[in-house]
Amino acid sequence: MERTKEKIKVIIINRNIRLVIEHLNILKKKEHIKVINVRKHHYEIVKNLNNEHFQENLRSRIIHILGVIGMPKDRLGYQYIVSAIFYLNKTGKTRHLKVENIYEELSLIYDGINVHSIEKSIRKVIESTFNHGHKDELSKVFRSSISLETGTVSNKKFIYTLAEKIS
Repeated sequence: MERTKEKIKVIIINRNIRLVIEHLNILKKKEHIKVINVRKHHYEIVKNLNNEHFQENLRSRIIHILGVIGMPKDRLGYQYIVSAIFYLNKTGKTRHLKVENIYEELSLIYDGINVHSIEKSIRKVIESTFNHGHKDELSKVFRSSISLETGTVSNKKFIYTLAEKIS
C-alpha cells in the first residue's frame, strides 16, 4: 500500500522576522510542507472571510451593488471581486494597498490559486460587465474613469471604487 504525500499548509503569523526566517529555512527543507507567511491582522481577516455569519451585512451590500451594475454571478471572477471588496472594507485600507497585494491575499483565501489566474478572472468578469451590464448604472458609478479606448476600467479602479462606495 502506497502512501501519497499530501502537502500540509503551515501559516506563520509574522511577529518577529528573525523567527519567521528560521522557521522558513527549517520547513522549506521538508517536501510535504507548504509555508505561507502572513501578517497577523491579515491572517485574522482571511480566516474570517469564509465564516458565513461574519459581516453578512457587508457581503450583502457588495452583492447588491454588483447586481445593480449587472455583473454576471456565474463567472469565476465574481467571487474574487466580492472577497477583494470585503477584504478592503475590513482592513479599512481602501486606497493604501497595491492591487497585487490584494491578489496575494485572495490566493491565500482560495487555497493557493495562482495570482495571475485571479487577476485574469477579475479582468474577464469586469470586461463582461462593461459589455453586457447596465450601462447607465456603470456610468453613474465610474463616471469619467471609463477608458475611451477599452470602454472599461482597470481592475484596481473597479475594486477600489466599489470598496469606497460601499464603505
